[in-house]
Amino acid sequence: MKSKVYRARDLRSHLELAVHRYPHNTVFWEMYVNSESRSKMFGRVSRQISWALVGEPRSPYLRLLGLYVALASAPEGAYDVVGSALRRATGDAECWSPLVWMACIAFEVRWGSLPRAKRMLLGAMRRCPWVKPLYLAALGGDFTELAGLFGSEEKKAVLRALVFLGLRTRAILAADFRSGESSSASLAESVALYEDQYLLVTNKGITIRRYYFPFLSDRFVPWDQIEYVKTAKDLGVKWYEIKEWGSAWSNIWWNCAWRFFRDPFQDGLGLNGMEHILRHNIVVKVTDCRTLPGSCVRNPDEAMTEINRLMQQHHAHSD
Repeated sequence: MKSKVYRARDLRSHLELAVHRYPHNTVFWEMYVNSESRSKMFGRVSRQISWALVGEPRSPYLRLLGLYVALASAPEGAYDVVGSALRRATGDAECWSPLVWMACIAFEVRWGSLPRAKRMLLGAMRRCPWVKPLYLAALGGDFTELAGLFGSEEKKAVLRALVFLGLRTRAILAADFRSGESSSASLAESVALYEDQYLLVTNKGITIRRYYFPFLSDRFVPWDQIEYVKTAKDLGVKWYEIKEWGSAWSNIWWNCAWRFFRDPFQDGLGLNGMEHILRHNIVVKVTDCRTLPGSCVRNPDEAMTEINRLMQQHHAHSD
């Protein structure tokens, strides 16, 4: 069986046509880059990536591919060449890829340019405000070297941004931050460890939202007053003991929530099954209180994981 050998020029023309027509196809790009890198034709690859970015300016893959080509074509130790390519990638107003930003920050940290890395981190927060690791980096996350560049007020501002955007922090982060000044400790304790439209869990306690009738005000219960928290299923709650708001044939007072009916704004119209209702509602036993507060919860597994951990932590401290 005879095999036909294609000239490099013919293969290049076919691959260039392929990446031009299908700029999102990573297989074509990988073949093209591998083919050109053998002959060190990185300039041609860079031009193709630049042309592709004109039509797809927010493609994270193309930007990462451009960074790879810049790193591969630069001589060893050429900080200026690589840094220039990284800064061009993040300097583009259409760069919304957190991976590109993290690569640039890591490069500056590696070379000891911490003030520039800090400026890049702040720029990344403005450009990609939904990315939690960027905020954690300022508090001693992936880049521990940067944490020392942020003052107490700046760290408090980062924590406030996390709370405002609904990005929860981990308990260990709150504990580490609590070792600072007392005002920072108060803020760290108020960071949400679990939160939805019905329930808020922090290091201070549980806040049941939409609880009191008729003004939908919240009820806060500190951990030292909570004996246990269980799902309605684990507590053996019956269907006739559940109500959309208030108390039914039991001593449980439920907050205002969609229980028997689905939330039409998030889940569409329909009815919830009894299994779903029992799993997605929790009951809190408060010390010296006959009435048991009950709350709906969107993610029961995640909520109960945090609640059980905090219950063990605070009850161990009380003992």
